[in-house]
Formats: sequence, structure tokens, C-alpha cells
Amino acid sequence: MRVGIFWASEFSPYSPNNLDTDYVGGMHFRGVDLVFIPALARWKFLERGKPAPAINDVPALRNRAAGMAIWLSQQFGQVPGITITDHQLGELRVREYRPEHMRVVDLASPAIFHIHGGGMIMSTVEAYDQRCSAYAKATGFPVYSVDYRLAPEHPYPAAIDDCFHAFQWLVDNAESLNIDPHKIALLGNSAGSGLAAALALRLRDTSSIQPKCQVLIYPMLDHQTITVKPGWEKTWLYWSFQDNQTAWSAYFSGLPTETEPPIYAVPALASDLSGLPDTYICVGTADIFLDEDLEFAQRLQAAGVHTVVEVIEGAPHNFDYLAAHCPQSRKSWRSRFNYLVTHL
Repeated sequence: MRVGIFWASEFSPYSPNNLDTDYVGGMHFRGVDLVFIPALARWKFLERGKPAPAINDVPALRNRAAGMAIWLSQQFGQVPGITITDHQLGELRVREYRPEHMRVVDLASPAIFHIHGGGMIMSTVEAYDQRCSAYAKATGFPVYSVDYRLAPEHPYPAAIDDCFHAFQWLVDNAESLNIDPHKIALLGNSAGSGLAAALALRLRDTSSIQPKCQVLIYPMLDHQTITVKPGWEKTWLYWSFQDNQTAWSAYFSGLPTETEPPIYAVPALASDLSGLPDTYICVGTADIFLDEDLEFAQRLQAAGVHTVVEVIEGAPHNFDYLAAHCPQSRKSWRSRFNYLVTHL
């Protein structure tokens, strides 16, 4: 098996021939492609006059995210034709996004198990309504998103435990939901895809039912990405090394400081990646997770896991939501939609 790495400025093997295939990349400013600059400038405008969140200031990071949420939702746009239903699992909630036009009608449908981002310290399933609806509408598969508990109020292992229990609920209720438990994809972005990778490891080690594939969008995998690396000093970052330190510190607040975190907390620490599902990874070159994501992909490949990596030249963290309608983002969205359809 090999890692298939392709750049968004090139033809994507999962994209139709007529979808932005003529884009060859553009000018950069501080490491970011100019097409993403207006969105980052808007973010800076909304944050004008506010000091950058200090290390371990979780409320400040949450307030910063809330300041962008309304604008990001408006520029992404609404997705019609989706029925949203909440399922209550005791105190845990799973939100279902069922498309009006299902791809599979007469048989049990494949499904997508989604885990939202937010550094494991912020965000909700509601903040991902449009994006989960987009996945459901484009693939024709129902999406189930888990509203897991957040750190530091609920440190590790609360989030991964919630994800595990929600996945087991999905499998146990497959018949009543009319889904195929053997055709479930794990999906997440940022911390959500880090949790998805951790969930895949835990399911491999403990469960008889395995996900069919995992789609990891700029995954947060390694707790050691907390200091500025050489060459990144002037890069315009949406999610900074300092932000990452705050998030990991909050998530680890319930663990002994002198011991190495478990692999179900930090997937990058797993020494054995064999037996994991086919994997799709997407990351931008202006994202602090670039190195850890490419290294994880290479290790997956070495372990015999079929892995595809999409590298977006000049794209910052959260690029596909910051500038959802630019050529690179549209191509990336279409690539992951088609990957899910072809692998489920």
C-alpha cells in the first residue's frame, strides 16, 4: 500500500474533471494563499482591540470562536433537504442529519459518524449543523454527530468515552435506524478528527465492529505541537501553537503530569497503527498540524493502511469553513464527499 498524496492545485482523483481543475495556486502573504486572506482579515477585524488569548485562558478562546460563529455560518449558507433529529442517550446527545434523498433506499444505508472540532474545549453539534448537513446532502448518507463533553470541565477520558459510547449506540441501534453497522465512516475536523483517530484505535483494540474508513480533516493528533517551529514565525495562523498548548493542557488536566498520555488521548503516540480503517487526511500548508498529519499518514502507510492525503497549498487551519466557496475549498469538499461515497 502507498500513501497517495495530491495537492489541491492539481487534479484530484476523486473530483469531476470540470471542477476547478485549472487552478494552479496563487500568490502568498505570510504563508497563506491570497484567496484565504479576506476571511482571515475579517477574523482580525472582529477581534480588533482584543488581546490575544493568554496560555490556558480557555474562556478567551471560547469567546473568540463565538465572535466568528455568526459570520462563518452566514457565509457558508444554509443546506436544504435535511431532517435534523436529536437522540438522547441519558446525558449524552447524538444529532442525526438525514437527507431527503437517500443514496440507498431499499437496503440499510451506510452512515457517517461525525465528531466536531474545537480543540476539545469548545464548540457544539449545533455549530456544525450546516457542515454535517452538507455531508449528508452530498453523499446521500445520514450523519450522526456526538455532542461530547468538553475540557477542562470534563478532561480526558470524557470526550473519547462519549464518542465510544455514541458509536456503540449507533451500532446497537443500526436496525431501527436502517443503517448498515459494517459501513460506518468516522469523520471529524481538527480536534474532532483527532478524536476520530483515537476512536479508531480504541475500536480496533476493543470492538468487534470496525469503521469502514476514517476521514480526518486537518487532525489534531500530537500534544507536542505547542512551540513555534523554525520557519513558522511569520505565518498567519488561525489556530496557533499557543492555542494548541491551551487546548491540550485543558484536555490533560485530569492526568498525572509525570506520565506519558495514553494513545487514546494522543493518537500520534500509538506505536502500532496496523488494522486501522482506510484513511483520508486533508491539511493545509499554513496549518500547524501539517507535519504531524503527514507523519501520521506515512506511519499509517508503513503499517499497511491504505491512506490518501490531500495537501492544500497556502491553506490555514479551518480553511474549508473560513472560505468555503473558494476553488481550493470547493475542490476539497468534493474530494471528501466522493471519498466517502466510494468507500462506503
